[in-house]
Amino acid sequence: MKNWKPLLLVVWVIALVLFLVYYIIPNENQKGDAAIRALEYENEELIAKAKVLELEINQLKKQATQIQGQIKNSDLKVEQLEIELDEKINSINSMSDLDLYDYFTEFKADSTKHK
Repeated sequence: MKNWKPLLLVVWVIALVLFLVYYIIPNENQKGDAAIRALEYENEELIAKAKVLELEINQLKKQATQIQGQIKNSDLKVEQLEIELDEKINSINSMSDLDLYDYFTEFKADSTKHK
């Protein structure tokens, strides 16, 4: 009869181990598997979103290069207009009083309006 306490303890430990092996640990594995599946699904969604965003980035880069080309063209036009304006100003600055009068009034010596 003295051996029944250690025997009961061994049986109780074996029952606890069996309970853990068959009920607790498989549930935790299933929870882990479900979490892994959920993370894999989220990963696939994020990959799809990344592809969409990558396409949008490429389109925006194309638009940016087109806009930069238009800006360069506009800058060239502005430079050309500034050069033309400077040339006109320089030609006007070098004119005499009579030439300026002719330039601004389009006066001609043979005009009948001014006789």
